[in-house]
Amino acid sequence: MQLYDSITYDAVELPNGFLSVDALITRTGVFVYQEIGPDGTIKTVRQLRPPEEVFKPEALETLEGLPLTNSHPSEMLNTENVKEHVIGMTSDRPKKIILPDGYDYVKQRCTFFDNEAIGVIKDKSKQQMSLGYECELDFTPGVYKGEAYDAIQRNHKYNHLSLVDVARGGENCRVQYDSDEIKAISVKKGCFAIQQVDNNHVKKGLKMKVFIHDGDELKVDQATFDALKSMSSEVSELKEKAKLVDGLQAKVDELGAKLKDTTNQDEAFFKAVDSAVKSRLELITKATKVVDAKDLVDLSDRGIMEVAIKKVRPELVLDGKSEDYITARFDICMEDYKPSKNEVDLGKTLLDGETTLEDTYKKYLANRDKLTKKTKEKYGRGK
Repeated sequence: MQLYDSITYDAVELPNGFLSVDALITRTGVFVYQEIGPDGTIKTVRQLRPPEEVFKPEALETLEGLPLTNSHPSEMLNTENVKEHVIGMTSDRPKKIILPDGYDYVKQRCTFFDNEAIGVIKDKSKQQMSLGYECELDFTPGVYKGEAYDAIQRNHKYNHLSLVDVARGGENCRVQYDSDEIKAISVKKGCFAIQQVDNNHVKKGLKMKVFIHDGDELKVDQATFDALKSMSSEVSELKEKAKLVDGLQAKVDELGAKLKDTTNQDEAFFKAVDSAVKSRLELITKATKVVDAKDLVDLSDRGIMEVAIKKVRPELVLDGKSEDYITARFDICMEDYKPSKNEVDLGKTLLDGETTLEDTYKKYLANRDKLTKKTKEKYGRGK
């Protein structure tokens, strides 16, 4: 194995203000992920990136011309959203570098276009790098250089490279510009020595843990980690309660819509009944020119018209005739009929003694609630 005590890196500020720097963007080895369950518990998952997958030619090809972003976007980049996130691009072929920590790294040239990104790199507030990618998981557990893993990442397809606060690959995965490891650098070119970094996140005797929130990795001490975990659990509980409230509101809205629909149906029902009663009264009124009202109450509309027609034109055969024929013949008979002087005007004794159609209809409207209730019960409505 080859070990390099020092490696030369270039950092160039271009005439247009762009910053072109070298970076270590990923490495081999076991990577630790935390998955937060619905109950707020955090499960640790360890996945291996073996050298044969990290340096597979097909995977390395997808690193060339890769878009750079400031933090990971909420979704993978594509032609629709790239303008919202791109702050630069990788600008050469990736190379393999072996460092004293025993891992193989991928070195890549990165050119940053964005002022904000260039600013945080220069003031050292944000220099680490993390890849966004897709891969296949081979759930074959094992041990790699003394570290156990649960699955193997294979067939990487890289989507973007992000400038982040904490890199999953450790502190060596960073833009190499004006950091504590850089011994000398100018605007044009610099050289520095690579110092071994404790990849287990141990600093000054303080054991650090990684907390993941919305895809971002936060390196914190144990007390902070426990507090964040507790808050995460509370947030998950509140989210579940919010879902419950949303569900109840949806039910309320649904019932409100049904009530409104039922009200509209009832209004339509009343209108239909009103119209039918009025039409029935008008029909009976016409027929009582020739037939006693009490003989018509139990008949259908057609039956009323047939009885009246037969009274005026007994010779007519009505069986098998259409509704339109019966209606037309009834209207003609009632219009043409001239009662004899001795004949009683039966229309003035309509139904239960009311003298006019208007009086009868008014009485119906006054008792409509009772009538419509019985009608609705008869036809299965209002139950």
